[in-house]
Amino acid sequence: MALVKKESVDNTEEKGQPAQKRHVLRGPGGLLEQLNDPTPQVRRWAIRDLSAFAEAVKPLCQHLKSEPVEVVREAVFTSLATIGGREVVECLVPLLRSEDAAMRNNAIEVLQQLPEEMESHMEMLLEDEDVDVRGFAIDIMNGLGHAKIPEWLATLLTTEEDLNVCAKAAESLAEVGLPTHIPALQGLLRRFPDVPYLTFTVELAIRRIAAGNGG
Repeated sequence: MALVKKESVDNTEEKGQPAQKRHVLRGPGGLLEQLNDPTPQVRRWAIRDLSAFAEAVKPLCQHLKSEPVEVVREAVFTSLATIGGREVVECLVPLLRSEDAAMRNNAIEVLQQLPEEMESHMEMLLEDEDVDVRGFAIDIMNGLGHAKIPEWLATLLTTEEDLNVCAKAAESLAEVGLPTHIPALQGLLRRFPDVPYLTFTVELAIRRIAAGNGG
């Protein structure tokens, strides 16, 4: 799913869907009630309109747990991205542990749009005992656009024991790293000297950084 950044409310009918008369509710109370409507389109409309209300974050996050229709769940993520803020981050970070790949990926896409709010969470995620969560943290960084990303990646390379996470971090550092981060990559080669694919990835990262990330 490609989330729309800071989407404004759009009442356009979906292609191929029959036109339905819409009852627009201006306040959040009635919209929240419509989250329980049996018609998916009504729930979706309500969710999109709730993007105008910061107080809707908790109800929208709660609704994710029970919403059975994928397109309606996607509307929830889009509205959360539009609202933004720390409360949205607190809501979505736990979804990195979800067994539902679509939920995880949608959460990652929204979190990538909230660099300032994510800053206080990144070190914790990169130190998480779950190797998958550490990998997802790198995925978030790849679209986060935060000035501390090279520092976070270089620090991770000095402590990370999982080879796949190390390779993933090295690939990301190749895109954003500075010459000052090359020692962290060289240290990784010393820690894991006999892993061909990791050696290739790290050496490529070093060359790209030395060439100004374009090599």
